[in-house]
Amino acid sequence: MNRHALVIGINDYPFLRRLDALGKVLESHDLQGCVNDAEAVAQVLCQRFLFPSSQVLLLRNEQATRSGIIAAMSGLLDRVGLDDLVVFYFAGHGSQMPDREGTKFDPSLDDTIVPYDSGRFQHPSRDITDDELRLWLLDLSQKTRYITLIFDCCHSATMHRVFGAVTSTERGLPADTRSIRELPPSPIPTERVELLTAKSWLPPENRYVYLAACLAKETAKEITAIEGTEVVHHGALTYALLQSMEQSPDGATYRDVFERASFEVTRRIADQHPQSEGAQYRTLFDTTDCPPLSYVLVKEVSGQRVTLAAGRPMGVVVGSEWALFPPGCSDLTLREGMNQPRVRIVSATASSAQGMLVGESTQAAIGSMWRAVLAVRPLEIRWPVRMIGDAIPTKHEALGRSVDSRDPIEALMTSISQSPWLRLVNESETPLLTVQLLPRRTTIASDAPLPQLGAIEFESWIIIDASGQIRARPSRKIQTELVRQNLDKIVRHRFLLELRNPNSRLRSKIEFSLLRSGADGVRVPLHQKPTDLPLVAAGSELLLQIRNQSSAAVYVAVLTIDALSGVKQIYPPSGTSAPLGPTGTGLIGAGEGRPLRAEKPQNWPPFSTPNPSPPASLDVLLFASLQPLDLRPLLQESVRSQNRADSQSASALGQLLSLAATSQNVYRSFVTPASQTDDWTIEHRAISIA
Repeated sequence: MNRHALVIGINDYPFLRRLDALGKVLESHDLQGCVNDAEAVAQVLCQRFLFPSSQVLLLRNEQATRSGIIAAMSGLLDRVGLDDLVVFYFAGHGSQMPDREGTKFDPSLDDTIVPYDSGRFQHPSRDITDDELRLWLLDLSQKTRYITLIFDCCHSATMHRVFGAVTSTERGLPADTRSIRELPPSPIPTERVELLTAKSWLPPENRYVYLAACLAKETAKEITAIEGTEVVHHGALTYALLQSMEQSPDGATYRDVFERASFEVTRRIADQHPQSEGAQYRTLFDTTDCPPLSYVLVKEVSGQRVTLAAGRPMGVVVGSEWALFPPGCSDLTLREGMNQPRVRIVSATASSAQGMLVGESTQAAIGSMWRAVLAVRPLEIRWPVRMIGDAIPTKHEALGRSVDSRDPIEALMTSISQSPWLRLVNESETPLLTVQLLPRRTTIASDAPLPQLGAIEFESWIIIDASGQIRARPSRKIQTELVRQNLDKIVRHRFLLELRNPNSRLRSKIEFSLLRSGADGVRVPLHQKPTDLPLVAAGSELLLQIRNQSSAAVYVAVLTIDALSGVKQIYPPSGTSAPLGPTGTGLIGAGEGRPLRAEKPQNWPPFSTPNPSPPASLDVLLFASLQPLDLRPLLQESVRSQNRADSQSASALGQLLSLAATSQNVYRSFVTPASQTDDWTIEHRAISIA
């Protein structure tokens, strides 16, 4: 394996200057720290990461013209051998220009890097567009999967750089607003443009690492630093990366180095957020891929209060507990009996969360850049339900009067209050489900509620979710138990889909595929990736393939959840889950168990619609556990009691499911650290049935 680098730094931009009649500079877009950045990066590649100096091409200022950069990229592409290591670094201006190829949508602008000889005003634009860089990356990735791209410029999340508040210099340039007719013709051949409009024009993420100075709408700033007795200029990202590399041990990954640098940049410059993507768990400027780590960073510690640099989208929710590990720690395993500092979350937004240290945790050694790992995740089981319609009292009014069990409204309110999955909404909160009582109607007025239901023969209950979708067929007013059962099904469906064990050691050891037979009889996987939603014809028979790559036997069970929230156990046919041997493969539907038949629910859709009916979703859940597992509590329409002794002797997942199905109070179930002998995980696949 050889190591190659192309390193570019441009301070001087003679064709971006505006002069008066006497040649005096009225406006300049020259930069100060880009050449320093490029020279420092080239030096660290050679001295620490053993790049041969003959294989590191450094272009400064007038060397970095458009033709000089394009020629260097082409030469690099020619020299690179199979799985050689390649670094491309650019420090200079980023900008934008009209999209000449028609590959952008809104706005129709290409992001660009600005060479030394590119201009504005009366000077021609010689910018290099993101399309040109992407096509080069696509070609390069055919030869090697070890590519590192670093752009310290504005628009660099998609490539660019501007002037800043730290030294009044930003590495970016306003967009070239000249029309396409005034710009040079596109340098990209027509046959190559088609690659840019394809869905998969980027190489797979394991073939490159991309580090960018800021978000697409932000500017990349320059800073001043003291080096010896001199004041020097650097890009904020490059300076932070160099500092982080110096502080990181050998074997540090891109994520280890980048997250420290990114944290430091945003600490100093609040409106600059460096971005990264690709193979971030690869060793820095090397070829070793390390196991992925799942954690979030501690942003700040003040007394007992801890702020995490992640919010609700990352699973940081109120009531969850996070174990804390020192910066750079790579062993984030939660073990039984370990006395790890913990923080319990008390508030969370979309981007951050506040928590308090719990137990004997002390803030003395805990600080920013510590790593937080989910230890306990609360799942709210009982969903708030609102009842609306004529003669339906508020919750407060209902509590103040005696209950008439013969009154369907009061009977339904009582049934909801006693459900392990439901509760009546408080006046100050937003309901997740609404039950609306609609009167009988033979015609549909223009302002009628839920007109898609058409005529309603009897006074009926309608279930509506938070998005306004009807979730079940109308039920007569007296069918209160059916309404409550349908509500239970909907919440149970959502509970199962959200159930996760993020600390499970089985997560990466269980492979789960849905297969269908092609015209030639060959079995083909339905999902290219787990989040796909393939469309299959109603009546299709699917096989389920399970591979156990762990060294222990696992007990497996499969449930399906249809579009109306009906839950069925597909495998095993009944009773407790069946074991699959170490490093074993199971095929359900071909000799063992019945095939999964893709069918729409009997009452689908839940409202009037012309034929053909719309597609219906079907969720398939695989449960895998080191202990025998009984899913029957989830299959019962109503569970009012439980055998506590049985619950205590069940597996961890079995206890969680049993308690969730039987609790009479507002219950929070907890996903706890995986035990060596009682671990579990869940895999989810979904299909759409035409």
